[in-house]
Amino acid sequence: MPRLIAACVLVLVAVYSASAQVIYDPVKYQYGGQTPFYYGGSDPDVFRFAHREYAEAHDGFFAGVGDISTYREVTSVRPHVYVDHLPRTDASIYGYTANDARNAAYQNATRYFCKRDVLAQATVDGTGAFHVAPEVTGQRAGTIEIKPYVHPTTAPKRVFIFPKDLLDKKLGETPKTVASAQ
Repeated sequence: MPRLIAACVLVLVAVYSASAQVIYDPVKYQYGGQTPFYYGGSDPDVFRFAHREYAEAHDGFFAGVGDISTYREVTSVRPHVYVDHLPRTDASIYGYTANDARNAAYQNATRYFCKRDVLAQATVDGTGAFHVAPEVTGQRAGTIEIKPYVHPTTAPKRVFIFPKDLLDKKLGETPKTVASAQ
């Protein structure tokens, strides 16, 4: 009976340790709820600016003020696109689209990283899964370690190749010369 209990505990420990997964979160470029805006850069001031700009918008609409005798207008809010080279400006009026923000977000995502650094920054959810953000911060993020080639200290061993007929000859033997009498 104790062996059965020990085996069950061992199986549970193995299953629990194997259930941890690493989930790499997707690159995010769409923010907001019913009134979305698109941004693919890394400037935190853009988020504060967009929050102030969308403060009056509800469910994708701005409501105009007026009374019964004046015209009351409700205008829709088109999604704004922000880019780093036009700071705090809606770039959609210049022809930028959500695809441009997505391309900028993928361009700013980390491509080269050390997995140990990424897992050190991961967050753990209730199920035990590690969630890794697409942006990696730290000193070693995005570095490739290049080391010089070190020659081996021992030289390769020589291989001698002898033709078969040389092995049949004796060392001190001189070849016999035959003269032709013609």
